Amino acid sequence: MEGVLESIRRRSKALKHRNAKPAIERFLEVQEDHFEERIEIRIDIRPRQTLRLKLWSDRFIDVWAAESVWQAGWKFQYQKSGRFVGGIDGRKIVGAIEESLSAMFEMTADDTSELEQTWKPLLASGPSAL
Repeated sequence: MEGVLESIRRRSKALKHRNAKPAIERFLEVQEDHFEERIEIRIDIRPRQTLRLKLWSDRFIDVWAAESVWQAGWKFQYQKSGRFVGGIDGRKIVGAIEESLSAMFEMTADDTSELEQTWKPLLASGPSAL
């Protein structure tokens, strides 16, 4: 998780050129005899377009991207969860964030496969029922 924060810090100028300034919050969840750290990253690209990531200390990541349309619901929504398979280096995650921001520029509900192509190779979702 520290690698992700360091990579975001290093790429902050590039993200600013995309009008994307990440809001980063750190949480520490305490349950009985152990604690778990979580980081939430929220990037509001335009007034109604958001990319949100939740990262847990066990490398589990939840990605949510959406754009709302005033009085009409959602222009698009995308959600993907899984365990990050890229090791401890945060560069791959920040690269996927940047790819997602580019893909979201004129995205519609039919175009969310671009986000799936970005995140699917990075997040292992485990076995699923057929």
